[in-house]
Amino acid sequence: MFVVPVRDQKCAKGSVTVNRSTPCAFWQRLSRSCAVLILLVGLSGCAVTALTPTGWQAPIALADTSPQTQPALWIGHKRQIVAEHSPTINLLTSGNPAKALPLGHDVRQLALYGGNADTLHMTWLDQADLAHPTDTRLFSAYLASDLTLLRGPMLISTAATLDYAALPLPSGALLTLWSSRVLSDPNSAATLTMQIIDPVGRPRPARTIAKNAAHPVLASDRTGHIDMAWLEPLSSHLWAIQFLQIKGEPDETSTLPTPTSIGLIQVEADHALETFALATDSATVYALW
Repeated sequence: MFVVPVRDQKCAKGSVTVNRSTPCAFWQRLSRSCAVLILLVGLSGCAVTALTPTGWQAPIALADTSPQTQPALWIGHKRQIVAEHSPTINLLTSGNPAKALPLGHDVRQLALYGGNADTLHMTWLDQADLAHPTDTRLFSAYLASDLTLLRGPMLISTAATLDYAALPLPSGALLTLWSSRVLSDPNSAATLTMQIIDPVGRPRPARTIAKNAAHPVLASDRTGHIDMAWLEPLSSHLWAIQFLQIKGEPDETSTLPTPTSIGLIQVEADHALETFALATDSATVYALW
């Protein structure tokens, strides 16, 4: 995994500072070796506290899930909820029997997000039409605090969907980014779309963000800013990292800033890029892959 700071970072000796408003040639030529260099230089100047075995808490059993599933986890103030699919979706809480929901056929990338008053948004990728198994779409459901299904399944994306990201908003809505392409042309460039699911689980109008995009990611910081990034394929082994930051809660009519290309990811011919993510702390946004 490689870690690159997106926003200004200040630490002790050996710090690396990157200003998003003034891209430099070094940052634009960022490659795999440079990403390693930034990570190592940053660590060399910051105090790192080693974790000892006594610092770990005892494992907590949340639920029993099938070994072949990829469960989703939501942690609230008073409870933890695990969602799994086998193949339909089940919800599990500690000490309670599984609650089966009439959702899903071939579920992938299942996720849970908190809404208002202990409600939950749930998202996943699934087949839109069982007769066309390659036509994968983004779906959502809205659950009450007692895990009763209030709305769903709701078809969110309007084209064959490759990947998605989601982020809960302070209003109780859910911000989604999904990449899609024309089903009849598998070599076509993927389109990136922003879409909001409102606080009661209803999809709002979709909005195109970029015409050539993959691996959408979202993050937020303590100030309420929303960080949005994706990869623009330049070749089969080279991607440009596109980044923008939104101040406040967006909607389908919000004026968005122009994306900034903050660096390049290059992999060897026999390697592949598996994941891309954003993470934040009090002063910095990090890109990880």
